[in-house]
Amino acid sequence: MQKFQVFSSVVLRCALALLSACALLAVFAGVVPTSAQSTNAQITGVVADSSGGAIVEALVSATNLNTGVVYTSTTNEAGLYVEPELVPGPYQIIVSKQGFGTVTQPRVVLRTGDHVTLNFTLKPGTLQEAVTVTGESVPIISMDQASSSHVLDNKMITELPQLNRNTLDLAAVTPAIQGKGPLSNNIESLGNASYLIANNGNSYAVSGGQVNGTSISVDGNQLQDAEFNAVNRSIPTPDTIGEFRVESGVLTAEHGRYSGGIISINTQSGTNLFHGRLFEYFRNQALNSNEWMSNALGVEKQPFHQNNYGASLGGPVYIPKLYSGKNRTFFFFGWEGERFSKKQNVQSSVPSLDERNGYFGSTIINYQNGNPVYAKIYDPFNGYMDGSGNWVRPEFPNDTIPTTAVTVPGQTTTFSQQSQLFLKYLPLWPEPNHAPAANTDHTNNYYSAISFQRPSDRYFFRIDHNFSNNHRLNFSFSRSSLTNLIGAPFFHAAASVTTDHDWSSAVNYTWVLSPTSILDVHLGFGVAKLVSTGVSGWGAQADPNIDTSQWPFDPLIINNPEKTTTQIPPGLSISGYTGIGGSEFDSFINQTVNGTVAFTKVLHRHTLKFGYEQYFARFDENGGDHTGVAWVNAGGGSNEFWNNNDGLTGSPLAELMMGSSNFFQWGNWNIAPYGYNQAAYVMDDWKVNNKLTVQIGLRWDHDGARQSRYPKGSLMYDQFAKNVLTPNAGWDWSQVTSTVPGLSSLPEPAWLSQGATGRVVLLDTPEYPQKNLYKTDWLNFQPRLGISYAFNNNTVLHAGAGIIYQGLNGLSTDWFSFYYNSITFNQLATLNGQQWVSEFGNDHGLGTFPLQSSGANLGYFPPVTTNAAYGYQTFGAAANLDQAGTTIGHFNSPEDYMWTASLQRQLGKNWTFTVEYTGIRGIHLLMPVWNWSTNNIPLDYYKLGQHLNDQVPNPFYGQSQTFSSQPTLPLSQLLGLSPQYTNLSPGQATWGKSLSNFVNFQAQTRRYHGLALLASYSIRKTLTNTGGKDIQHSGPAGRGILQNPHDLMEGYGLALYEQPQTLLLNYSYDLPFGRGRRFLSGGSGWSQRLTDAFLGGWGLAGVSTYHPKGTPVLVPNVSGGTTAPGAALRWSLDPGAKYTASTDYSRALAVNGSFTNTNPLGVFNSAAFVRTPDYSLSNAAFVFPNVRNPGDFSTDATMLKKFYFSQSETRWVEFRVEALNIFNHPNYGFIDNNPDSPTFGGINGKAGSRTMQLGLRIFF
Repeated sequence: MQKFQVFSSVVLRCALALLSACALLAVFAGVVPTSAQSTNAQITGVVADSSGGAIVEALVSATNLNTGVVYTSTTNEAGLYVEPELVPGPYQIIVSKQGFGTVTQPRVVLRTGDHVTLNFTLKPGTLQEAVTVTGESVPIISMDQASSSHVLDNKMITELPQLNRNTLDLAAVTPAIQGKGPLSNNIESLGNASYLIANNGNSYAVSGGQVNGTSISVDGNQLQDAEFNAVNRSIPTPDTIGEFRVESGVLTAEHGRYSGGIISINTQSGTNLFHGRLFEYFRNQALNSNEWMSNALGVEKQPFHQNNYGASLGGPVYIPKLYSGKNRTFFFFGWEGERFSKKQNVQSSVPSLDERNGYFGSTIINYQNGNPVYAKIYDPFNGYMDGSGNWVRPEFPNDTIPTTAVTVPGQTTTFSQQSQLFLKYLPLWPEPNHAPAANTDHTNNYYSAISFQRPSDRYFFRIDHNFSNNHRLNFSFSRSSLTNLIGAPFFHAAASVTTDHDWSSAVNYTWVLSPTSILDVHLGFGVAKLVSTGVSGWGAQADPNIDTSQWPFDPLIINNPEKTTTQIPPGLSISGYTGIGGSEFDSFINQTVNGTVAFTKVLHRHTLKFGYEQYFARFDENGGDHTGVAWVNAGGGSNEFWNNNDGLTGSPLAELMMGSSNFFQWGNWNIAPYGYNQAAYVMDDWKVNNKLTVQIGLRWDHDGARQSRYPKGSLMYDQFAKNVLTPNAGWDWSQVTSTVPGLSSLPEPAWLSQGATGRVVLLDTPEYPQKNLYKTDWLNFQPRLGISYAFNNNTVLHAGAGIIYQGLNGLSTDWFSFYYNSITFNQLATLNGQQWVSEFGNDHGLGTFPLQSSGANLGYFPPVTTNAAYGYQTFGAAANLDQAGTTIGHFNSPEDYMWTASLQRQLGKNWTFTVEYTGIRGIHLLMPVWNWSTNNIPLDYYKLGQHLNDQVPNPFYGQSQTFSSQPTLPLSQLLGLSPQYTNLSPGQATWGKSLSNFVNFQAQTRRYHGLALLASYSIRKTLTNTGGKDIQHSGPAGRGILQNPHDLMEGYGLALYEQPQTLLLNYSYDLPFGRGRRFLSGGSGWSQRLTDAFLGGWGLAGVSTYHPKGTPVLVPNVSGGTTAPGAALRWSLDPGAKYTASTDYSRALAVNGSFTNTNPLGVFNSAAFVRTPDYSLSNAAFVFPNVRNPGDFSTDATMLKKFYFSQSETRWVEFRVEALNIFNHPNYGFIDNNPDSPTFGGINGKAGSRTMQLGLRIFF
């Protein structure tokens, strides 16, 4: 109830703000506008006499032929009229004026977002002397819009194959869009990480815009949240969609907060006649072909069943004897259910029999020069200093961890034995039941079948009411519910249950104050609620035979008050092995409210618009782990060298078996950020004359900084804090230079003169009293200019330029702005890489969180409320105890400078040809950097090599919990600007840049002898240093591929997600046979009925997509190489050798770790790749300039047959067969770019199989 009251108060505040804005605009503007982000259509034009003179006060009536609703307007002194906010559909246009003959345009079909110019010429005469324009008019060329758009109507939407039954899949059929939709479109691929549908956006890039920068709306309601730019999952189903529109380029000033373009979805409305449909879609394994990789591995198709069924009905609201809504009130209702179940063979990786017995000499841990590297394991608990002053870790005899005491040669100590705590875990893995994958010893060595079940239901309702011709209201509501159930591959591994309930609603009100003044008000709402267990692979079922309170954990683990179960052990996360244990849960609630008020006024040849927009977003996340531990990692130390983990020795499984661990707990969380955004605009649609239209606008946007409903737990990274810690008295830099050879010849670190810089702080404290999590810019003014020039009725030139503010949607304060204010811990196995100070259980007498002289337990952090206490916990460790980054104190405004040009030519009545170009320069782009640290080492110090790991006197010894046990530090920590932390990252920042060019050549017809076709060939090239605006789309910085992390522009280059060319065909064709068609339609009686039954009513629809080239290929990092912390060590290229060898992908094909061709030849020439020495710089850029992964081709198609009930063809039954990848064409996988791999240069298999669906639809 409390949440409802808070949400209701927010709605009321937004409504009051809109009403106030409406009143102010009415005072200053005198009149009114069309709505921002409107999905309705508009007709405008000039009415003139036969001499070209303007006709004043001519009456223009537009009658919706489906509903009978009449919209009227009159021309002004320039002869200009405007009919705004028309619901898409067919219209009859009548123009009349006393003293002139009436002109009638019998049928004009308007689509979502259309701005159609219809000019009329009246001849002198009487009103009864009517002139009717022959033929149906479907505008196929834009005369006055500078932006580019593509619209799919309901016929195309429902005829194209839609096996996922997800409306946003339609984005794939538009040329401007590249990339995939929300993860909810393909939830099956997420496995037990299905919670990700709540904190992921989409990967759409529109006309070169930033990934996940697309604005998506339904009936004008903005559906994306603020945290991840994720889409509310209640988007109506395809059968309830009227039209789907993608608009790209420089849009008018009423549109904002987008990059590249927008997606507008308009739902279906009722008509004066009752119409509906019933449908059933069916899929199972018998209809599909097997995956190419499954065939290659000998895996048979697995059983699965999916049924989609539903109904829709629309018409006038009718209550017998009480109310008839004909020509006035209409409704539309739709429902669709889905029932999905599947069995799937999965491969897990469990310890081999040798490993279960403690022997690791057969464990393959790496490849070098194509040969396997077998593990040699060393004991970090029993290291010693040899006679030369070198720290030595002894190698286990026969690389076996013993079960009894074995003395270290030459020492008095004994080797570590198998951990008693680990031996509790070991039986939770099953023994292998299958041979491991090729060239491995344990990978995919356990086969099992798991079950998937996914019931879901989606509902939609819309009502349109016309109080009069001057007052119109429509309301739409959509709801979805889904449950995703995934079984575990074996007992004690992860199962998952996710429930998702979403709803959204839009209200639109239009008031025609006068023929030249219109008021439009819009309100939109949305709520998305997801609850998940088994998050991130930690979803073991309770085992009554387990009592972890009796296991030899550290007492702080056993007595953790946040633990709620003893029948599930904390999860073990071991690289290369399937995790066991853990019980993580999480929930996400997103609430959005948006409202707009807008006014339009027609003055002479100017259509002026003024608008104001208000947005509210709130997010709640609650989660944790029932075991009281997030997970347990290996603690390191099983490799040979204490100061160089070269990847050629050691094993993470062996580390846990000998007791080297890292317990991590980020606590249980309750996160609740919220914020408000505002926008306003003014624009002028100026019809200079019948050939030239100029659109001028100015828009202002402001992203209000978010804050928490619980500000005491808010964090901020203060980049400008100085002298955060000062060295202890008596310490100076000479103590360090005397320890490290060659250091004295290098410059002193900057922090010695500038002070230790940067601090993560708690907000709502005396030092930082603000509640806002960050600050934003206010002066976000965006001029827009669009020009359309009609050379004649068939040729139009469009051009546009402007600034578009993207907004800060996708800024994840959820991840980076909160201290969970609960017990957290991050076990420190070692403080210097030599002595091990903690352990997994209690075998070495160390404990997991050893007690310090200060009374604190090392690595264990109770809740705190002051910055002094928080600093004491974090100094010497990561700056954020819970996440790999913290929100910085200020964000610039992400902006696109955009320019566009296009030329449209109409041929005949049905064909248009378009050439369009879009250029975008992005600055201050939001980008994730959460695996990147501001405490990076300057390049000058790389030459110190392994001495970067040397232990040197700690200037801050004793000043924090960690520093109290750390008399020495690795030298590398003292060389950046923030030596008080091991890691300091902003998580996300507006430091991104981009430059993109997009060209599209297109031919289109909407009806040509039953054919609707859009054929396009597009070319795009984007240079950027980002992968996208949200946390899930990492760029070069976040992916750890920069040699010099100080230079983020090192990662500026080809966009890693982009495919440079696309050939796209989408089509719908009614075969020309039978009744109402071109051939065999003139018969009668039984002969015609038989003709219609067998040859008539057939249709084809489909989408064919061809990408000649795939995404760019990265220059790989050196496996096992060592360089400065946080930096990448890339392979180098021999400048005298060609690094490519072949483009014959069939010879390069590899499956399951080995080539399939007996005479293989990879894409790369291995002789051209040179292993870069440790701590050196590669001569290669991070991405190959002219090597791309293989392209792809696919065709999705529908074949359907209609059986009509009546001569009017308004009722029929439709049988249909739909197929994805109908030609069963598998596409090549990615290129193996690892020179140490046995399949280097190979193509990793193929993917893609035909998936089919049968459908039955009844229309009435």
